[in-house]
Amino acid sequence: MDDLNTAYEGKAQPMPGGDEKPLVAIDMSFCMPAQKKRATKIINAIAENSELGRDLLEQARKDGYKLIMIGAQGWAGQVDADHKYLYLNACENDDYLVKTMAHECRHIQQFARGAEYDCSVYNIRDALRFSRCKEADAEATAAAVCHEIRAKTGYDAPLKEFAKEHPEIVGGFEKAVKNPSSPVVTNEMMQGAFDGWYKEDAMVQTYETGYIVKGALNHCWDREADQSAYFRKKTTSAQILKTVCANKDGSCYWENELDTLNRPERLLISEATVNRVDEVLGGLEKVTGKPLDRSYRDMPRRETFRAGPVKEKGPSAAVLKTIAARRAR
Repeated sequence: MDDLNTAYEGKAQPMPGGDEKPLVAIDMSFCMPAQKKRATKIINAIAENSELGRDLLEQARKDGYKLIMIGAQGWAGQVDADHKYLYLNACENDDYLVKTMAHECRHIQQFARGAEYDCSVYNIRDALRFSRCKEADAEATAAAVCHEIRAKTGYDAPLKEFAKEHPEIVGGFEKAVKNPSSPVVTNEMMQGAFDGWYKEDAMVQTYETGYIVKGALNHCWDREADQSAYFRKKTTSAQILKTVCANKDGSCYWENELDTLNRPERLLISEATVNRVDEVLGGLEKVTGKPLDRSYRDMPRRETFRAGPVKEKGPSAAVLKTIAARRAR
């Protein structure tokens, strides 16, 4: 464990913020001492140098989340809203965990603003629109936090680590940046990163598999599940965006295009997913005697919209298993 916690020390430019006392008092009682020092450094790098990031951390503290750092494979961070746990993977380097902490705390903020933790309350079309939106927004917010740290301190390692894994997201954000030394985050910057998430086709498809195919379509048959509660709720692009994609002042950074979630490229679905949904919803209708929304059948197919099938990439099998095991991320 000592090797794990010291493997990423010795950078030419140290991460700003100390590791003695966290500037935002998130509960770290489940962390070992070495992990607690790492977590404190990550928290302070964000809280001291990003106004947006500090707000996110304060939301996690206010809502009573416990931070846990554990060694794992296949994921960098997770939020368990049912039990109020915020997980960071100790095997990731600290710069990437700055981005990850911002991403996961944005999910906590989304839930605090009324976003559903369980996307399977929605009909399939809306479950896909909602789950994709909250992931795209969390990544856009993470990019914004990394940018604010860079603007205030010149420390750009978190943004560079982010770009290594997700060039479309960071590239979309950076394209809209007019002055890297200014901490101002504009709607255009957030939109650019948000758009970038959808351009990473393999990741979008993997989350479709995790949230819907291996997640909702399985746990709706759990012994304790109420089958009549699944896939019933309806929402709109505007409602999702106003809840999820909020600026600090409460405005929506997609205010100029509140139907953006209806763009065809944001609605792609795999033929295999459609077939599986048909099968499961047919079974639910027999059990409940109530018809279910089938608007997902009108969504454009990924196999024909793009040049060809996309090889899944992004969250690993470990992530898919985790998403499927709980209601949502």
